[in-house]
Amino acid sequence: MSEKLGRLMREATAPLHVVWEEPAALRRRAARRRVRQGTALALVSIAALGVGGPAVLGPAGPPPCLGPAPLPSLPELDSNVVAAVSPPRVRVYHGAIGVAENVANELRDRGFAVVEVARTDESMSYHSAVIRYGPDAVGEARLVEAQFVPYEIYMEFDPARTGPVDLLLGNRFQLREACGSPR
Repeated sequence: MSEKLGRLMREATAPLHVVWEEPAALRRRAARRRVRQGTALALVSIAALGVGGPAVLGPAGPPPCLGPAPLPSLPELDSNVVAAVSPPRVRVYHGAIGVAENVANELRDRGFAVVEVARTDESMSYHSAVIRYGPDAVGEARLVEAQFVPYEIYMEFDPARTGPVDLLLGNRFQLREACGSPR
């Protein structure tokens, strides 16, 4: 009897069953959502490759060789310009005088005029190096900065300061490879 009753109920309610079809607007909205999600996933993937790609794929090549550019040959320059060109002047400080001497020698080899090498008691706990300079040594300070791997280097500008650039080295500084280095 239950089977017969079930069949009778289905037959009686058959005209009341409505099959709902999704409106076109809802289908388009869902399609746009899938496109946005796909675009977002693609952008995140590209960003991840941009950030983590070199770690996975290896570096794109050696970093550019930095250092003071060689002076042009003398016949090309006016004698007044040659007289005005001088090597960047820098004072090197570190907690250990031996480390300061090694860095000073490397900077001399790269064309810098090291005017003082000394020990300092200043702590460089947050920075790998601090470069102190004034308005007359902005270019020299940027040349000194370019010699180091850019890891927490702090540029300290003092508008009242005169004289050479002060380079205070911390324990985590790292010099870039010099041009023509055999490494």
